[in-house]
Amino acid sequence: MRPLNLVSVCVLVAAGCGLTDSGPAEGQFCADLSRKECAAVAGKCVVFQAPACENLRRAACDQVVRAAKTAGRAYDRDRAEDCLKRVEVAFAGGVLSGLQLDQLNTTCMRAYGGSAKEFGPCQIDVDCAGGLSCDRGRCAKRTEVKANAGCANPGDTCPTGQFCGSSGGLMLCAARRDRGATCSTAEPCREGLRCASTCADAMPVGSACQPKSEAGLWAGSFEDCASNYCDPFLRRCAQGLSFASDSSSCRAYAGEAISAPDAGATPDAASPDAAGPAADAASTPDSAASND
Repeated sequence: MRPLNLVSVCVLVAAGCGLTDSGPAEGQFCADLSRKECAAVAGKCVVFQAPACENLRRAACDQVVRAAKTAGRAYDRDRAEDCLKRVEVAFAGGVLSGLQLDQLNTTCMRAYGGSAKEFGPCQIDVDCAGGLSCDRGRCAKRTEVKANAGCANPGDTCPTGQFCGSSGGLMLCAARRDRGATCSTAEPCREGLRCASTCADAMPVGSACQPKSEAGLWAGSFEDCASNYCDPFLRRCAQGLSFASDSSSCRAYAGEAISAPDAGATPDAASPDAAGPAADAASTPDSAASND
């Protein structure tokens, strides 16, 4: 028998020769993501149909991918693998907070990352390369400035309790508005309050809420709720995305339409965005009500 040459060995054991990427092929990404997410959810729900869940979640992923391609972002197998690993770990736990879901959205959306360099044009963070953030339409490194200092440059971030606003023709950090003060997107309330024309206490768990429409696979943080999360199925403030026997999340992931009494229009749980808005990632800017 003739011995195998090095090229033949590499063909048979490609991964060992470094000829393949670690993550899934592009066409397999959404299928793998939906399988991992639904497999983790299935163990927490009494009645659960895995095929219905996978179809639903794959449709949500496909929608985000289409928007990413429209925006000209390229697929990265290593980042896709990172997304899959983080989804598996996150959904194996209990309640996923709004902040955790924000982080998961960022990680998974970076499976299709942009290439804009520092100070290059952008609409959302994932348009930027190298972990840069999108601020005021430009990719930049986040830099926290001192209290009451200038904040005119992209990436300048005011400290906790302050926001970046115009004062006498200059962009300066100023105190966020306190309870009872007039507020707006340009003049936000201090942390822990919500803006309803004037600053008021954030809403307690169980209060009716309207989740934000934003880019991503999951509904993320929602500052109007004291818990920082608005359940996208019942449209009420909740501790986070959780799955338990006969919960709204379990039923929605199984494709059941969930009613939201006294909380505005009913979300269609059978639609691609049942667990999060999955809005057009190419056209959704970063929130203006930040402390930038």
